[in-house]
Amino acid sequence: QAALAPHAVAAVYQGQRLTYAELNQRANALAHQLLVLGVKPDDRVAIVARRGLETLVGLLGILKSGACYVPVDPAHPAERLNYLLHDSAPVAVLTQTDLLERLPVLSVPVINLDQATARLASDPQVAMAPANLAYVIYTSGSTGQPKGVLIEHRNVVHFILAEKADFGVRARDCVLMASSYTFDASIDQVWLALTSGAKLVLVDKEVLLDPAALSALIAAENVTHLDTVPGLLAGLSPDALPSLERVVVGGEACPVPLARVWSDKVRLYNEYGP
Repeated sequence: QAALAPHAVAAVYQGQRLTYAELNQRANALAHQLLVLGVKPDDRVAIVARRGLETLVGLLGILKSGACYVPVDPAHPAERLNYLLHDSAPVAVLTQTDLLERLPVLSVPVINLDQATARLASDPQVAMAPANLAYVIYTSGSTGQPKGVLIEHRNVVHFILAEKADFGVRARDCVLMASSYTFDASIDQVWLALTSGAKLVLVDKEVLLDPAALSALIAAENVTHLDTVPGLLAGLSPDALPSLERVVVGGEACPVPLARVWSDKVRLYNEYGP
């Protein structure tokens, strides 16, 4: 996509924008930094960062290095954060300046995403296989210790290709990223958008919890593809959001009256759960 449309907007966050060329270059630079450290396929690189363009660069940079990413929410209690960073056995950790003090003592390199330079860098040439790991996301741990679920590249590719076929997402689309990087629903928002050449709009949790603010953002960015939970969708009005073409709901049961209201205006998909 970076080669096809380098000047197209890849991602938007709080008024900041990254084109596909800029995102690719910054991710390449980070990937080369990781490769210098000796990172190789199936190695895990943890990323402890907030929602934002730097984190998006971090995820893509890790994948470009051949490693798999382990997203860790910096808002986690110290005990859980410490457990995840040790249990996943990362070979490196990516974070941000104001989060450094939240990290436990680590014996691996720590890279500050805020200090990364956006220098031009070539696409890394890393030999990859479909069975190599793409990411590890941890369960909630509600029945004991959290467990890391290992997802391979072929799993992600099959899933995204199926969604492209079903949803018809194209380069002219704009996809809202309503999920956290540490939640599995982020996969079919981030990578569905970027592999389609679409624009990805990142949104803070505070905006998600404010229907008026969320509606204003969707309208301002002309979002065409929304993937969210029924509870949040209930706070929005399809009549006020004419740019929306398709809505995907999941995570909880979708009430029939809500489905009827939205299916009259958009293509509505009910994923319900993983």
